[in-house]
Amino acid sequence: MIRSIMDYGCMVYGSANKSHLIKIERIQSQALRICCGAYSTSPVSALQVEMGEMPLQIRRQQLMASYWANLRGQREDHPTRKVLSPSWEHEKRKCNSFGWSVGKLVRDMRLEEVGCAPIIPLSPVPLWVMPQPEVDLRLLEKRQKEGSYETEVYNVREYIGSRYGEYVHIFTDASKDSKTDHVGFAFIIPKVKVYKNKRITDCLSVYTGEMYAIIMAIRWIREVKIAKAVICSDCSSALISLKEMKSETRQDMVIEIIQELHSIKQASLEVQFLWVPAHIGLRGNEEADALAKKAIEREIVDIQILYSRSEIKSIIKRNILKIWQQYWDNEIKGRHMHQIQSIVGKGRGRSRYEENMITRLRLGHTRLNSTLHLIGKNPTGLCEACEVSETVEHVVMHCRRYNV
Repeated sequence: MIRSIMDYGCMVYGSANKSHLIKIERIQSQALRICCGAYSTSPVSALQVEMGEMPLQIRRQQLMASYWANLRGQREDHPTRKVLSPSWEHEKRKCNSFGWSVGKLVRDMRLEEVGCAPIIPLSPVPLWVMPQPEVDLRLLEKRQKEGSYETEVYNVREYIGSRYGEYVHIFTDASKDSKTDHVGFAFIIPKVKVYKNKRITDCLSVYTGEMYAIIMAIRWIREVKIAKAVICSDCSSALISLKEMKSETRQDMVIEIIQELHSIKQASLEVQFLWVPAHIGLRGNEEADALAKKAIEREIVDIQILYSRSEIKSIIKRNILKIWQQYWDNEIKGRHMHQIQSIVGKGRGRSRYEENMITRLRLGHTRLNSTLHLIGKNPTGLCEACEVSETVEHVVMHCRRYNV
């Protein structure tokens, strides 16, 4: 509740003087201390890592870059895009305006040349004359209802054979390597021994890969002129998007698929879609999965695809976490916490009592003498038994009073 108020309009007020911005940072640190019961002597940087809340100056960079991503998907004549235009004042003095600040940030992230899919894609064919995709989700509904996997392979094969025996079966799949962010897709037609796979633009989502695999499969059907075909996919989100003709992230691809289906219908061809479960030993599905994984091993990208806003924001978030990580690694204060948690971005949830106790132990600021000395409530801060600084590490690991 508090952070949303501080976030509002931060891409505008982020250029304010640091003496003003520090007032907001104090609100954040105070709120975090209330949440976890930390002492006022606890370093703010360590407190932020402990609670999984990045520093506000870094968060403002993320929100600025995300706002830039939102504007990238708009038309060139969108009024708000003017804030990205260069201003003549910059040559006279260094301006800290949104346009110049976000430009530098985007260049550092190597996103200035990234293509973005339009937020409101327009179809050249009126939507009311386009056919609605025929999507069969019965197997998905049956799995969700019964939750049994023991005889699923047999049941799926029997269903496909009885319901789609006269159709050419096409299996599609996509895969992504979490380490390299390589993305690939594949579609196969076992009956005619067609096996196609491609590597597409890095950092795209698996959902985008699945949608593009469906697009390529439909194009193949149109080129070869298959009278009846059923496209089998294990991606329920992609098929639900087609059934509803709506997608929160890739509406452009939904429209492209519907346009392809319009061409299919004009050619008197029939295409249906079927959800099939993954990793149950269904041959076509397993072969498509293996072929998609081979595609991500290729050295070069075969097909360049525009990013959606959510995919660009995902790249931004990873870059922002790297900035926060570098800030945490170079921070002088909070080294006790750094030894315990060196990686940023990990939040947690516990009861109030556990939260207070564990937070104080991890931050190293407790009611022990070393902390009491910082606030003037202990003259030396030393352990009475050992005559060394009475820290959490000393009490837990070394103090002679607790030796068993």
